Amino acid sequence: MMRSASHNTAVVGTAVTFSAQVTAGAGTPGGQAPPTGTITFKDGSTSISSALPLGAGNQAAFTTSSLTPGSHSINAVYSGDPAFVPSTGTMTETVTAFSSLYELDGYGGMHPVSSPGLPDKPANWPGWKIARAIAFRADAQSGYVLDGWGGVHPFGGAPVLHATAFWGGWDIAHSIALDPDGAGGYVLDGWGGLHQFGNAPAVTGGPFWRGWDIARSVALIPGGMHMGYVLDGWGGVHPFGGAPSLTMPSSAAFAGKDIGRAIAIR
Repeated sequence: MMRSASHNTAVVGTAVTFSAQVTAGAGTPGGQAPPTGTITFKDGSTSISSALPLGAGNQAAFTTSSLTPGSHSINAVYSGDPAFVPSTGTMTETVTAFSSLYELDGYGGMHPVSSPGLPDKPANWPGWKIARAIAFRADAQSGYVLDGWGGVHPFGGAPVLHATAFWGGWDIAHSIALDPDGAGGYVLDGWGGLHQFGNAPAVTGGPFWRGWDIARSVALIPGGMHMGYVLDGWGGVHPFGGAPSLTMPSSAAFAGKDIGRAIAIR
């Protein structure tokens, strides 16, 4: 049995569609009638759907937004019919909690929108608009604020991490990307340089525009592979660390217009 999910990792409350397909095994006689019967989706041993009849392509699908945070073993259980034996397909669905939402202002102030305040605060520069970006660790309560000079400032109990680049007096740092384990990451400067901090390794293959402040944002591909993409102000998306090249739609190209601002990968 084949099975899939629209999101293998989802935020709590997100609608996730599970689908399963009954396929004939090796040695099935040619010309056999298609399978009948039903598929029931279960979270472990608990049913989360009714018994769903097979539709086009011998498939059944079920959508839910009720999974709780954590790891779920989703089973697609096929009832079988006179010609096809019962079977079960299993996959893992991870649901993460949306526990914190904050706004970062240019002075470095962090403002809770949907959650309590942090146990401690990052650096703060009243009257000086130098804060540039924020990145949370997996606990959704701690992380780092990037300032325009390249300083990486912990908050919420995150450890201090050594940065490999700092430009005192030069407002050139624009974006920050954090490894999934929160133990390192990368700072992007305006020329496209990627500078590791913490235990993140150096990466190769990214763009670089010496003397041209045009790089705007960096994002890592999930999975801890230290590869991803840099966005430039004209809308170009540039791979680094072995990430595959992408063909961009014409609507995302802003040649001559510095309006590209942020990139995100989900």
